[in-house]
Amino acid sequence: MKQKTKIFLFAWILILILPMVWVVRINPRLDLWFNTFFAPEWMHIVAHILLFIVVGFLVPWVLFDQSPIKTTLKNTVWVVLGIGLIQEVFQLVVKQRGFGRNEVFDLLIDLIASLTGFFLYWIFFRKISARK
Repeated sequence: MKQKTKIFLFAWILILILPMVWVVRINPRLDLWFNTFFAPEWMHIVAHILLFIVVGFLVPWVLFDQSPIKTTLKNTVWVVLGIGLIQEVFQLVVKQRGFGRNEVFDLLIDLIASLTGFFLYWIFFRKISARK
């Protein structure tokens, strides 16, 4: 079970980091759908929230499950910030512009969403531990 979860996490991170703008350019219909669906700013924010809630749940479970909770939280935050920065840098390369307010906002959303995922992880596994 843990091995499949680890593979899922790394696939999720790769999909998250990969600039989808590059991928959808292959097919004009997919490109049109993607640009229509993700054009509103609120949808961009919702996508970041959903993607990073999953990261915030899976990273501590897969990578730091045996660590004390404070260490797990600290390590999860560092991993999430690393993933978020890599994602933002790739997006900036595609857009050919510099780092600015929008990227800082995205990183804050990523961090808040990941902390939400971490909190869900903590609740979920605390309940499992209490049953044992």
